[in-house]
Amino acid sequence: MRFYASGQVNVRGMHDFRQTGSSPLDLNYIAGTVDAAALATATPVALTLYAMPFLAPARGGVLDELSFQLTTGAAAGAKARIGLYEATSDTNIYPGRLAVGSAAIGVASGDGTGEKVASVSASLRPGWLYWIAWICSAATANMVRSVSVNGCHPLGIVADMSGTASVVGLSLAAQPDPTSNAMSDPFPSGASAVTAAPILALAYHFSA
Repeated sequence: MRFYASGQVNVRGMHDFRQTGSSPLDLNYIAGTVDAAALATATPVALTLYAMPFLAPARGGVLDELSFQLTTGAAAGAKARIGLYEATSDTNIYPGRLAVGSAAIGVASGDGTGEKVASVSASLRPGWLYWIAWICSAATANMVRSVSVNGCHPLGIVADMSGTASVVGLSLAAQPDPTSNAMSDPFPSGASAVTAAPILALAYHFSA
């Protein structure tokens, strides 16, 4: 923490320190997480757009990869897409403009399991809120890596406090099939708050 004569305070958190490139460490960062709990698996819903937030470092940065881990392949021909959205403003955190979106990624059993990577080039605005979004055309049980709601950064709680869980992400059902449709730009309106599983482990990687 730094204090200035003007009275301003500069506080740097762990999110301001991000490894770039692949040496001496090659690290991915999972959107929305705040602890080191082990990843589990999730069963997503087909044609549902999932989004998880993360804060760009104070210096900004450049992303070269967005990724997810496929643990069980879906039916033949299944595809997924992953993309990066900017928050609308600092007083409207809902996702807005699409910064970058991937091509269709094979997630069928014949496409093999493991890390599925979309190569991107996205310059981050310093200290800005971003969302990584993901959608699949067909789903299956225990399809992708997931995180626990207790390991996520809370965005807040639903205003009427009718629930007991914090909001950690967004989801929106009945979206266009990603097999042949690019990710929506801007992010579609009407998403619901995510407060429980499935919470997908959506990762980003820095090149600079």
